[in-house]
Amino acid sequence: MRNVTRAGTLIAIAACTSLGLAQETQPNPVHHKVVAQEGIDSGILAFSTGDTEEVLYSAMADSAGAMWMRLVFGEADLGHAFLRLTSLHDGHQQRLDRVSVEQWQHMTAVFNGDAVFVELVAPPHTSGQARIQVTDAWAGEPSFVGESICDSVDDRQLSQDPRQGRVWSIGCTAWLIDDCQRCMLTAGHCGPSSTSVIQFNVPLSSSGGSPIAPPPDDQYAVDPASIQGNGGQGVGNDYSYFGVFPNSNTGLHPADAQGATYVLAPPALPSAGETIRITGYGSTSSPVSPTWYLVQKTHSGPEQASTGTTVSYRTDTTGGNSGSPIIQEGTGFALGIHTHGGCSTNGAGQNYGTSLLHPGLQSVLAVGTGVCECRAPTITLLNTVPDFIAPGGGYELEFEVTASDAAVDPDTVELLVDTGSGFASIDATPAGGDQYTATVPAGDDCGDEVVFYLSAADVDGKVATLPANAAAPWRAVTADGLDIAHEDGFETDTGWTVSAGASGAPDTGAWERATPQGTDAQSNGAHTGSFAWVTGAAAGTSVGANDIDNGTTVLTSPAFDLTSTPQATISYWRWFNNSAGSRPNEDALVIEISDDDGSTWETLEVVGPAGDGTSGGWIFAEHALPDTVDATSTVRLRFTAEDLPGLGSIVEAAIDDLQIGSLICDGGCAADLTGEGDVNTNDFFMFLSLYQAQDPRADFEPGNGINTNDFFAFLAAYQAGC
Repeated sequence: MRNVTRAGTLIAIAACTSLGLAQETQPNPVHHKVVAQEGIDSGILAFSTGDTEEVLYSAMADSAGAMWMRLVFGEADLGHAFLRLTSLHDGHQQRLDRVSVEQWQHMTAVFNGDAVFVELVAPPHTSGQARIQVTDAWAGEPSFVGESICDSVDDRQLSQDPRQGRVWSIGCTAWLIDDCQRCMLTAGHCGPSSTSVIQFNVPLSSSGGSPIAPPPDDQYAVDPASIQGNGGQGVGNDYSYFGVFPNSNTGLHPADAQGATYVLAPPALPSAGETIRITGYGSTSSPVSPTWYLVQKTHSGPEQASTGTTVSYRTDTTGGNSGSPIIQEGTGFALGIHTHGGCSTNGAGQNYGTSLLHPGLQSVLAVGTGVCECRAPTITLLNTVPDFIAPGGGYELEFEVTASDAAVDPDTVELLVDTGSGFASIDATPAGGDQYTATVPAGDDCGDEVVFYLSAADVDGKVATLPANAAAPWRAVTADGLDIAHEDGFETDTGWTVSAGASGAPDTGAWERATPQGTDAQSNGAHTGSFAWVTGAAAGTSVGANDIDNGTTVLTSPAFDLTSTPQATISYWRWFNNSAGSRPNEDALVIEISDDDGSTWETLEVVGPAGDGTSGGWIFAEHALPDTVDATSTVRLRFTAEDLPGLGSIVEAAIDDLQIGSLICDGGCAADLTGEGDVNTNDFFMFLSLYQAQDPRADFEPGNGINTNDFFAFLAAYQAGC
């Protein structure tokens, strides 16, 4: 512990923009100076704890005479450790871990008094390294007072509306609303900024008028990604919409902790003479008690001549009321945001706010960002997606739809299916609780492709699909199965070759047979087994690690003999991602086939650019042998992936589980899983392997997932033989 140098620089947090004598913005900045905190640095500490927590480091941060303090961290590498910060004035504590210290922008909550005890603590049964460094303290100083009292007497009353918070340290008011994430509104000129703190349940100020902070349990860090506002552009055009992170001590969102939000009234201006209430954290001056300074107070008065997006009223406000809700007294609904003062102390004039009618405000309310983003329901598949659907039959999908921000509308839960004539809707059947079923029909003819996806919406109209990208739906083939002629899971080297394309070999990311290393652009592992062909797998797990750069890489198969498979079907699982980088969605993965040992090529499929909805994730692809390609003994496939010079995109591709065979569409020999033409123990053991892996080929009784019913169905087919 030690005393720090009491030197600092006065910093103005916000400036009131003058709009003329009749109209002034009404924040009341809580001023501070920055005091350097020298020598508070734990250095890198290694730890390994036993049954009890261990204090790794402690220090005292102080600034003599400060009314309040916020600490600023330099290094805050906490790992499994956490910070415990305690005010010596009142004993209030805040806990910060590696997540919440980032949410608080490497700062603390506001502590009362002029000293804060800092502890770096390791929980029981943890190990690792940690470091904490305190560089500065914001030390509170006296603030200024601004008024706009509409009569000669300030007759506001103390209030305790739990829906309101004080915006520290700009000195404004913000309030919780009833949107999907229960975010907040305030004035645009109030910000807030990434370093603002929203305080609820604010106590009375000191007898000298110094604001007192509530405990850290009632303080919340603003999410910078959520802030949407116009910065304040004058009367009737001044708004900000934002959200906060859960409290670092309690884990609660303020709406849960406070138990209430304001209801936004349908956009409308108040009627002439209607009573308007303004509640907020305004300043005070004599003869009002200094203990009421910047604490919550309320007052009502008549509406004046509201027009356009401007609401006007003769309701008392002072500096600090900026951002307060404009409340319709009869209903309690919020009509807009208080922003400007105009009343003088001799009773002339009026005060002003921005109506909910403002189109810009309506626009940001409709599309939240950061923690204010509204989430659609979640659809979870409970069984597997089929590769084949038996002719004349169907496959029952089992899935669950769970609500996120609003209740699921059961009438919207549906299966969308395209068997060749465009997507048609099939209503899902409730199966109890959040679960549903829907049957995927077969196509009309053997080999017909069936394309399908699931969709559901909540009561607010937010739509979810599965797959999440409905432009890349699931695909199955109308058939009983596949009589396999060639199969390759790439667990061993079977003679595939890698070469450079027309634009030259890439600097990195050439095809290799390896285990894909998971990134935001690349799969984490093969589709099945350990190995796949992947473009650059071994250089780390960050986005763009060893992706294809500045060139083209070509993967060519060995020759396949298809002379005994004239109606061949070629299938594989592919991964392609081109959705990141400075110029995404401009490269492609091209799959081609040759019947003359590679002398000429026909295109089977072009995947991408990524924006076309055909890429991202492991996707099953299946193609009939084109009419222009003969079933020769020298059929080859090739997969060409590229990152053309100058495009600057992140390109990753992978191929796994190749199969070439003939579709079985007459009931076939279903138990002949190996494609040997008869049923024997090889088929039995292959089924056991597929069953254990929950592979769709083990689904002998479609519907209800892969279970004992499929086992007994296979036994029946096995006993029937070919």
